Amino acid sequence: MGQRGPAPRETSVTRHPPKQQSKNMTAERPEVPDLVGEFGFQTIAWWDAWVGSPQVEFFAATDWQTLLRLAPLVEMYFKEPKAQLAAEIRQTEAKLGATAADRDRLGWKITPPVEPEPGDEAGARDRPDPRRRS
Repeated sequence: MGQRGPAPRETSVTRHPPKQQSKNMTAERPEVPDLVGEFGFQTIAWWDAWVGSPQVEFFAATDWQTLLRLAPLVEMYFKEPKAQLAAEIRQTEAKLGATAADRDRLGWKITPPVEPEPGDEAGARDRPDPRRRS
């Protein structure tokens, strides 16, 4: 299997202009819609994963509408998995940045959470002491 080759140098300059121009848009943060209907626990877990994902920072109302339209397909897939359903779900999720490769393609970087330093009391105060009896 071929590889893409070595990474370009930081000082490299491309001779080709970008294929599309970047456009910045500002919008109000949309409300996260509720998943309404008869859905199984797997579909609800899928929805909750999207609602809790860092990508939602970039979502507009139309992205939420896309996920709402996708939910019945996800439900059908969990009831009876078919390759065609899996392909449609994968394609749509890719457009919304589901995987690390999708996010790279979109130019999105997710910063990992900061781990507390050993002995950091700020994080320790938030957790109950497991040695303490109620």
